[in-house]
Amino acid sequence: MVSAIILVLLAFSNVIASTIATTSVENYSSMSCTVVENNVIHVRLDITINKTLNVTKDLNLSLYNITKYAFKNNSLEFLNAIYDAYNKSITKNLHGEVTFPVIHFDDMTNSVSILFDVSGIFSHPKLEKYGTKLTLINGYTFTMSWKNTRIETSINVSLPAFSQYNFSYVLWNSTDVFVFDKLKEYPIERWNVTEGNFVIANVSIANSIIFIGNISLPKAARYIALNGENITYFYPIPIKESIIPIFLEAGALVITIGIVLFIITSRISYEKKVLSKFEKKKKKKRK
Repeated sequence: MVSAIILVLLAFSNVIASTIATTSVENYSSMSCTVVENNVIHVRLDITINKTLNVTKDLNLSLYNITKYAFKNNSLEFLNAIYDAYNKSITKNLHGEVTFPVIHFDDMTNSVSILFDVSGIFSHPKLEKYGTKLTLINGYTFTMSWKNTRIETSINVSLPAFSQYNFSYVLWNSTDVFVFDKLKEYPIERWNVTEGNFVIANVSIANSIIFIGNISLPKAARYIALNGENITYFYPIPIKESIIPIFLEAGALVITIGIVLFIITSRISYEKKVLSKFEKKKKKKRK
């Protein structure tokens, strides 16, 4: 039985691998967000780059390699471009805070990863339930409007290894790599809430560009709602009942039972008296 399951899993993984291999995608972008302690969002942006740039008539270079060279040659300019774009969206527009980004390159998958934290963008909404508005201290709303931030910068990347082709540098444009600005056409309310409190999307946001989004909300979150770019959720509030009403209810029940028993016993006593008188009258007649 176990071997059969393993064979099925292997076959399934092979189907997935062949599907990915046969799919021609220039940019494979993804965004993972984890909400931590209701005031911090850990963000990870991943871009897998399969696109090539035509440098000369006879030479095409990997955009991933050019991106890596751009970072190595101008790392501060590279990072500042990302930080400035998100700092404008989050700090200036939303009055939140964003940390300076961290960059990772993976040569095995031709992917670039950007990591940073967002904080200070949470607000406390009101939950409308059964027509009554209750202000709950454990309700949270935050916006994801910054997810489609446009990062714009150009860097001259020197490539001495290709000097024989009569060019000294290649112009690298961030807009060829970071395509998250196209997400403005796919608002959060069109994403899906799945089991485990994940807000996910899997869409084609442009030709040859696939995007996968995954926002992880706290496991205890309830009443999750998506509206435009806003995500709202609440924590369940335990119902705390006072012990006084319980005692009052128990007392009323005891009193009710006592009254019923009193009526029953009184009735029985009355019937006994009537029967006793009736028996006495019978005896007198017999005499």
